[in-house]
Amino acid sequence: MNPRIVAISGPIEGKEFRLDSGAVSVGRDTSNQIALLDSAVSRQHCIIEWLNGHAQLKDLESHNGTFVNGIPVSLRMLSHGDVVRVGHCELMYVISDEPVIRGSTPSSEPKTPSDILKTVTLRESHRWLANPTDVGRLARDLNALFKLSQTINSIRDIGELQRSLLDCIFEVVPAERGAIVLLDRTEDESGSVFPYERGGDEPESPFRAIW
Repeated sequence: MNPRIVAISGPIEGKEFRLDSGAVSVGRDTSNQIALLDSAVSRQHCIIEWLNGHAQLKDLESHNGTFVNGIPVSLRMLSHGDVVRVGHCELMYVISDEPVIRGSTPSSEPKTPSDILKTVTLRESHRWLANPTDVGRLARDLNALFKLSQTINSIRDIGELQRSLLDCIFEVVPAERGAIVLLDRTEDESGSVFPYERGGDEPESPFRAIW
């Protein structure tokens, strides 16, 4: 058994990282074993640990989430062939010595000549199949939309509401700063501006709205 993480897409495509010697951390900070210079990746994004002969993935409360086979996860035991997506990088967990071909998923069963030459006909309605990555993004966006709806219906204080809305937006959009501008069409002024920084701080330089 040769447990390792293989980058199959993204800026470090082709690189491999052994797992049986301990934990492998993933993030934007250069101190990580897998360092990804990607604005969609948190400084300390996730960690993959080798525990009792198995690989365990743990999301470190990253801003944009960690996905396994297109599904957002917080804690997950990995199986051979699982694809972990962090930002714009895909990492495959493999335990065999066979080389990993880009864009492929290892199979636990060998292919026979009859399987390789088999012709498969798809019905018209089945010709389009969702990419696992697209499914993961859709799940993340729907979850953010649900949280926005809950926030709007549960908070009455305008300041707290604006702060919570921007927090929800930052979970989907890899932005560092944002602002909500409330307009009053009955006056000449643009209204109130609520600036906000990722992490809960107000920016040192307030946003200015130009209309």
